[in-house]
Parts: sequence; C-alpha cells; structure tokens
Amino acid sequence: MFELIARIVLASAGLASSGLRSGPAFDLAWKSVAFFCAYSVLLYLLEQKRMRNAGISGLAAGLDAAIISLLLHDAGQLERFGFLTLTPVIWAAARHEAKPVLMAPIAAASLVSIANFNSTAGASPILFAQAAAILLIGLIAPDGTKQIEIREVPAEPSVDPEANRELRIKLRDALVELDAASTKAERVALSSAIVNLTLRAGETTFDQLAHSLVEHTQASGIVIYALDETTNQLRVVGSEGALPTEVLMSTIEWPHGFGEAAIKSRIHSALRTMDSEGSACRAVALVRDSGRPIGAITLFHASPLVVDEALTRLEDAEQILGRLTKWLLARRDERSRLHLAELLYAVAASGHGAGDIETLAGRVGRDMFSALSVDHVAIVQIDGQNTRNLHISGADGTLSDVLDFGYGQGIPSWIASGATEVLVPDALTDTRLPEKEALKRRVGCFAMLPIRIGTRVVGCITLGTHRAGAIDEESLTAARVVAGELAQAWARMEHLESVEDAACITPAEFRKSIASQPHGSLVYLDLVKKESLVEKFGQPAIDKGLREASLRLKALLPAGGFVCRRNEGDYVAFLPETIEEEARRWANQAVAAASLIPVSTPDGRSRIPMNLRAKVATLSPQLDRKTSQLPA
Repeated sequence: MFELIARIVLASAGLASSGLRSGPAFDLAWKSVAFFCAYSVLLYLLEQKRMRNAGISGLAAGLDAAIISLLLHDAGQLERFGFLTLTPVIWAAARHEAKPVLMAPIAAASLVSIANFNSTAGASPILFAQAAAILLIGLIAPDGTKQIEIREVPAEPSVDPEANRELRIKLRDALVELDAASTKAERVALSSAIVNLTLRAGETTFDQLAHSLVEHTQASGIVIYALDETTNQLRVVGSEGALPTEVLMSTIEWPHGFGEAAIKSRIHSALRTMDSEGSACRAVALVRDSGRPIGAITLFHASPLVVDEALTRLEDAEQILGRLTKWLLARRDERSRLHLAELLYAVAASGHGAGDIETLAGRVGRDMFSALSVDHVAIVQIDGQNTRNLHISGADGTLSDVLDFGYGQGIPSWIASGATEVLVPDALTDTRLPEKEALKRRVGCFAMLPIRIGTRVVGCITLGTHRAGAIDEESLTAARVVAGELAQAWARMEHLESVEDAACITPAEFRKSIASQPHGSLVYLDLVKKESLVEKFGQPAIDKGLREASLRLKALLPAGGFVCRRNEGDYVAFLPETIEEEARRWANQAVAAASLIPVSTPDGRSRIPMNLRAKVATLSPQLDRKTSQLPA
C-alpha cells in the first residue's frame, strides 16, 4: 500500500510540475503519468494476490526509470538529476529481490533514449557518464537472492554400549520373525491358490494347476505326472514353463516296491537320460492321496536354492495338492466315459444326412477329436494301392508313412501285413520307427485302426498324441467302436450309390431298348453351367446331386420308359407312346423336380437348387434315323 501511495504522489507532483510550466510536452506528460498510475495499480493488485515476483518487479522498475527520465526531461533537469532513474532499480532489488544486472541496462537505455527525444543536440557527455555509472552499479551490485547455507556439525552420539547390544539383539530377533512370517505367508499363498483352483471346479485343468505352481514356487518349469496302475507308468498330464521336448513326450516306469527316496532317485535318473537339451531336473515331489502315491511333480530350475525352497512349499501343500489331483483324475475319467457315450451317439447320427463318404468322415473325425484326449485324428480312404485323406483334425501327427510293418513302410505294407490294429505306446523308443523321427514330428504315442467292410479294408483311423502313453485302453476301445460304426455307415452309402446307379441304364442298353420301341419321345436333360458349378461346389457335390436326380427322373417315368445317364453327366429319357406336347409337359415336371435338389459346398455355407434344361424330340418309324444321331 505504501508503494502505491508513493507512486501516486510522485506521479501527481510530476504532472503538476509539467502543468505549471504549460510546456509543449504536457500532452505527452499526462499520458505517461496516466500509464504510470495504471500499471502501479496493477502491481498493487498482483502483490495483494501474491502473484508479484522478481521478474514482474524488474520489468516495473524499467518502466519506472523511463517515466522518471521523461518527467525530468520535461522539466529540463535530465542532465542534473538523471541518476534518479536508478532509484526504482534499487527499490526492486532490495524489496522484491530483482536482479540489478538485468534492470540497469533498461534504466540506462531509457535515460539516453529520452535525452534524444525531441532534441537536436542529443545526449550530452554528462548524460552518457550517468548512464555508464548506472550500468556499472548494476553489474557490481550484489544479487538480492537469499542463500541459506546448512552446515553439518558432527557430534559424537552418547549411547550406552549395553543398551546398544540389547537393541541389536531385539533387531535380530525381529528380522528372524519377519523372515519366518514371510516364508509362512508364501507357503500359505500356494495352498490358497490350490484351494481357489479347487473351487473353480469345472474350469480347472492339470495345465492350470502347473501354471499356478510355477507362479508360487518361482520354478522355471514344472511337469505333473499321473500314475497309471494298469501299466505301472507315470504319464504326463500337465506342464508349464520351458521344458525339454523329450520329457513332455515320454513316460516313466514307476519303481514299484521301493521307498520314497529310491523312487525319487529313479525318477530323477530317468528324466536326466531324457534331457537332451541340457536342462537340469533338480527335485521330484510325490503326490499322495491318503498316503498312497497317485503321481509325481518334477521341478526344473538352474538354481538349487530356488528348487529347495519350491520343494519345501510343495511339501507344505502336499495334502491339499493330493486331494485336487485325485479329484482332477476322477473328473477326467468321468468325462472320458461321458465323451465315449456322446461319441457313439454322434457317430450313429452322423450317417444320416451325410451325402458322401467325405462328408461322413468329416463329421465323425470332428466328433472323435472333440471327445478323445488326443492331438491328432485322421480318417484315410484306401482304394487298392491308392490312399486319400478324408479328414484331419489337430496336428499332422501321423506315423503311418514311416512305420515299419514287416513288409516295408506305408499303408500298402500295412495292408500286406494283414491290416491289423497297431499301437505305438512310446514312439520315441519304438524300434519300428526311424531314429528321432517321432521327435521331429512331435508324436509320442500313435495308433492305427482298420475300417473293414466284410473282408475288404476301405480305410483306417489314425490317432496321435504329443505325449507318450497318452492313448489309453478306453480311447482305443472308443476308436474301435467308431471304426465299426463308420464301416457300417460306409457300407450303407456304397449300397445307396449302387442303387442310384441302377436307376439309369447304360448308353448301349439305351440304344438296344429304343430299337424295340417304334413310337415315343426323347427328352434330353443336362446341367446348366456345369463347369462353373463344379469349380464352385466341387465334383463330389455335383455327382451327389446328379445321383439324386436319377432317382427322381426314374420315379417320374411313365410305364415302359427308361432313362440313360451318359458319362458326361447328362441324361436322355425315352417316353413310350407319347406325342411332343406330352413329352414337353414331362420335361417341365422333370426340371421342376430337379430344382428341389440342393447343391451345396462342403461347409454348407453356399447352397443353390439344381438347374436342368430340357430338349424334346419325337421318335417314329419314319424318323428312326434320329436315334442314330443320339450321342453315345
């Protein structure tokens, strides 16, 4: 407030002095004073709101120096009192900690500039001397910024040695308790995670359990084995982390009759022989249910300290881990039986509505892949020495082309050996396969079952898994039943095709039959845009539609009529004792009946009606030469 009052008083005095002299510069003086009062009020408001800083104060000091120079010049006292322009610089530096080195050049420049304003003589040497003095003072004046220096004074602590020893003992005990509490919390966290998996019921799998164990044990990899008591082997049911491929694809013989330490040692040795990638299995933990071993868990990590800690945590959660493993195994067996029943029902239903063998095999193959716990399912059609893949689900994990059947490799050698059922439980060690071939294809277990119609082998079903021993007896039993059901459906479809073919006579039979018919009409029927339809829908779909058209055409024939299907896929029908008008009506009926036959792509997404076009000709003794013009 004091500064504002002082500014207004000084501005009023300067304006009054200029007014009393009534000089020519009064007009400029009162405008300068008005501007001075305006920004003085603005500075006051900024200071009240605590927004005035050293930069704003320095700028205001420069403006103040210019106004003072203007008023002194108007009064003709600039050379005598020009040093007064230094006053606002000193005030801003002392009061607001502005920097003199930045304000002094502004004040000196305003002093010299005002002296040259409306003056022919310009600034005098005295005025230049005052401006130089202002610059010098600004350079040598101390900075108004406050500096606080903090000095650290060392002091000798006065601590009682006995009290210091007690504090150290208490700190050590506290750290021990904290470490014990932390370890207990980590172990409880593992048990809690297993409990959460148990509560999730239908969503939990062995792979999810392995993932949870890796998260809470810090191991680099974990493999969960289930004990198959029928074969006395440990089979991989779940895994997580970076693990050797041979470990995941192999089974381990269960050391029956040994103690716990000997069992762990033998499992550890078996895994070491499989580990061709250099990873080290550091620990083995047995999984028990009511004291009876039902599986094992192997830990992989490069650091023995991490493995020891992980093994301790697994042992603490042994009881709940055993319960969850038993429950998962029981649920797996239950689902296997349920899937088997669903599979048999699906296979039985798949035969109805399937238009050809390929469609039938596709439906059955998809149902088998979803129902069985395998990584590969394929259905192959066998016609003499030729084979064709009708359907493949999952990975391309077949070994039929490299398996030695005693007569060589491949399916023809398998047929020569009797086409019996083949099971390769451990493809990595089977001598019938080339060395490392199963490892390259990632096939651990492989099975091959024949599809027989009577004594004729028409195809085969192949199953494959990445893990050795994963195709159990239940899966084989289901595959045998599926092969039998598929063979029956296959036989029914072959019989249906033979019936459909019987609906049409051959071109030679057609010519012979026409020779004994003196009167009648011929109707020629062919498929519109056949080439484009074959390209879009495939030849099997077109053949299926034409076979169904044969049955419908024969059903429409009058008594004594017959129809011939040529090799090109078109038809010629003979209607005895009919005139051209009647033949045209029959041709319209035939085209309308054919339009009710759908032609669809294998996936069923695109579907159109069959479109036939007809041509009619009459047959009589006088025009019998027309018959010779019919294409054979």
